[in-house]
Amino acid sequence: MGICNESLVNWRKLHKEGKLGKEKQIFSDPIREELLRLRKELEETKLERDILKKAVGIFSKRDG
Repeated sequence: MGICNESLVNWRKLHKEGKLGKEKQIFSDPIREELLRLRKELEETKLERDILKKAVGIFSKRDG
């Protein structure tokens, strides 16, 4: 998921101490969803870019 071990350890500690309330969890969910959406969009954009680069290369060879 791309979460470092330190963050998980800290969150677990805060949860056990009762310092990690629902307010923080609710706040982080939309941010996490947005991050995941943007990562997916970036991957799709990179794929499209790579396909277009290959197409340009193929059509350039045909013309030349």
